[in-house]
Amino acid sequence: MAQIISPALSRVRAASVAARLAAIGGMPDTGMPPLPPSLIAMPKPYPSHQIMLSICVALIAAIFMWDVYTPLGVGDGVLYGIPVVLTLWLPVWRSTLLAAVCATPLIMLGGYLSPSGDIPIWIAIINRIMALVVIWGIALLVIRRKEMEVALQLSESSLVEAQRIAQLGYWHRSIAHGEVYWSEEVYRIFGVDQKTFRASYQSFLDCLHPDDRACVQETVSAAIAQRTPYALVYRIIRPDGNERVLFARGAVSYDAYGNPLRILGTIQDITERRRMEQALQTAHDELERRVEQRTAELLQANRLLQEEIDRRIQSEAALITSEQRLRTVVSGAPVIVFVLDAQGVFQLIEGRELASLGLQPGEVVGQSIFTLYADTPQVLANVRRALAGENVASITLLRDNWLDSRFSPLYDAQGAVAGAIGVATNVTELRQAEQSRLVEAREQRDTLIREVHHRIKNNLQGVIGLLRQHSLVHPELHHILDRAIAQVHSVAAVHGLYSERANADIMLCDMLRAISQSLNEVSPGLAPLSLDLSVDKPIQVAKEEAVPIALIMNELMLNALKHGSREGVAHPVSIRLQGNCESVRVSVRNGGVLPPYFSLAQRRGIGTGLNLVLALLPRRGADLAITDDAAGVTTQITLTPPVICSVIFDDAT
Repeated sequence: MAQIISPALSRVRAASVAARLAAIGGMPDTGMPPLPPSLIAMPKPYPSHQIMLSICVALIAAIFMWDVYTPLGVGDGVLYGIPVVLTLWLPVWRSTLLAAVCATPLIMLGGYLSPSGDIPIWIAIINRIMALVVIWGIALLVIRRKEMEVALQLSESSLVEAQRIAQLGYWHRSIAHGEVYWSEEVYRIFGVDQKTFRASYQSFLDCLHPDDRACVQETVSAAIAQRTPYALVYRIIRPDGNERVLFARGAVSYDAYGNPLRILGTIQDITERRRMEQALQTAHDELERRVEQRTAELLQANRLLQEEIDRRIQSEAALITSEQRLRTVVSGAPVIVFVLDAQGVFQLIEGRELASLGLQPGEVVGQSIFTLYADTPQVLANVRRALAGENVASITLLRDNWLDSRFSPLYDAQGAVAGAIGVATNVTELRQAEQSRLVEAREQRDTLIREVHHRIKNNLQGVIGLLRQHSLVHPELHHILDRAIAQVHSVAAVHGLYSERANADIMLCDMLRAISQSLNEVSPGLAPLSLDLSVDKPIQVAKEEAVPIALIMNELMLNALKHGSREGVAHPVSIRLQGNCESVRVSVRNGGVLPPYFSLAQRRGIGTGLNLVLALLPRRGADLAITDDAAGVTTQITLTPPVICSVIFDDAT
């Protein structure tokens, strides 16, 4: 009986599964598209099936007539089991159930109609019950076998379809006999007809690219000799001349004596993926080239600016020195000339500039300079140095006037210091002019720096335009290029802030506003970002950390936007800024859910965005934490000095 049921058992379960799939209209809701009709369609009955059904009905009728005239006992169930077994060749399990149902009343009716003879009634009843047990046991075995057949057919069809979708085929080769088996997908990948192409190791080598043939042979030989699996990438040439790139894995099985039996492996067509990688690398190289070019231009502009500032400072210093010397030697110039004795008492004091100090020529003769200018320590220090034998030059603020003073010691006949002589020139106007020129130079420098940052911003916007063009040309790179566009957009926003402020300082609040606005512009289909900047005064970001912090904030906001959905519903994303100049915390919250295996410390479950954030995170002054609860996910980054400056500027700064 088992030998009769075995060949058809694998088709039974598939028929049941196919019937259930047809009843519910496809596969269960797993997020995948329903299976093609070809995978669940069952074969229609052929004329041979009709003949088989007729034979089963005729046998049931004949067995019933025989049973009526010849009591068969338990053997009655065995005879009725013959037409039930014959239903294995019928396409659906309902035919088996129908045969068993038809046989059941006939068995009972046959027991009632057949002569009882000398057999007791209770024995006849037991025989009929045992006959029913036999017939239904056979029916259940047949139905189970049909379900298994359908399940096997469905599994094989699904495997073939999965291989076709993934462009992944499998093969094995007997090392001893040289026999080779290819799955249908391998034939499809190699572009050959399974009916006409004879699969062998030599025909496989003939399909390889000539430059890769030796490498493949060496890799396979090494895997057999070293008893290790292998993985490699190679090219093939199809019969139509088309070149494809394949990724292959393989392993060798051995017998109990360590002799290699066969090689098993898989082949996947990665031609399109390789083309996408090459296109992405080309775009990356182009972006790197443009960034290097813009960086070189910026460095050149900075160098020229520094040279111009140095030339102006040197010119101003030379002009000041020349004017001071000219005022000293020209008679009648606005200077003060004075002579002190060894005790610092004025012996002579003349000059037009005395009026600026509220004095008349000779007014303080006989008075000590240490008494008159006791509230000006710098003047007294210069006098003491001159009386000690030093030549002193100093610019001193005296009664709202800047005096450029020169002190020289006077010697007597014995060479001892007898006093000091000094010349003071009023350089107040010159000092003010100098300050004005420095302020003007600083303003020009700030203007030039803002212009440079403005040009960098414009150039980065040009790069964004180029990336968007690549995104249109290569839609398969859409998600990667969108992330690159958002990153470049954030850097451009930082340079835009540099170009807008007179002192080229970046405030954290302005940065968050600019990045959120840029993300709302480049991600119109996502929920808008909301800002809550709960700080009393703006907090300045260190210049050297401005671009990394901007990229970090961009990635955190972008991840919150992309992963802010829960059960298919997009929730708004909020950004909150709290703290002061000593410690400030930026919280980004969305309605998403963290994976159960997520671990920031062990870097499990993190994507490209968080990897970039961890790479850019400053080693000092920044800390990142990610938590979740029933309402959503919160990402917090805490910034402390030196990432943020220890001074809080007013809005007018």
